[in-house]
Amino acid sequence: MATTMPSSSLDLRHLLQERRAHELELLIDLTDEQLQGGLMREVERPIWEMGHVGWFQEYWILRHLDGADSVMKDSDSLYDSSTTYPLERAEFSLPSRSETLEYIATVLDRSVERLRSREPSAEEIYYYLLCIFHEDMHARFGCMLHHHRDERKAVRRKTKCPEVQYGDEGLQLGSDFEALYFPACTVGHSVFRWRYRGKYFLFT
Repeated sequence: MATTMPSSSLDLRHLLQERRAHELELLIDLTDEQLQGGLMREVERPIWEMGHVGWFQEYWILRHLDGADSVMKDSDSLYDSSTTYPLERAEFSLPSRSETLEYIATVLDRSVERLRSREPSAEEIYYYLLCIFHEDMHARFGCMLHHHRDERKAVRRKTKCPEVQYGDEGLQLGSDFEALYFPACTVGHSVFRWRYRGKYFLFT
């Protein structure tokens, strides 16, 4: 039986808010020191993950669809994972907990509000679901970005990720993820394919 993807304004707004609530639930009990994390070069700090999911939502919904300016100055240089490596981001001076929470709350409010009085177009549905799946993916692993610690030669063309903790940093991957090897990937930087409801999504 075919699976129907959420597409109504009500469903998308609900999912955005639900995923954010789950994400924050994972972080609420962390102290400021824990949220900043240690400088583990292959594992993202929780405070960066918090800002990154908000930036991703802002980039594709508010800025891509509406042409809006960023809510936070220099957000691209801080949170765009396609332009920097974890090794570099480990050294970033990031906004505080309160500043990050204010940023992602503003983005969420504006993303929800723009669909409050109308139904989304097909393009809007695509980008809302992209942001929802992206935040869900980050939250399900305790807000850690997924990178293999071993040399890239250890990641074969397609490797089923174990359901156990992987590596000294306690990195956890689900059995529904597969690690993909690409020759262009640098050491410590892997690409993962996630199967969800019969569809595949690529993440780094």
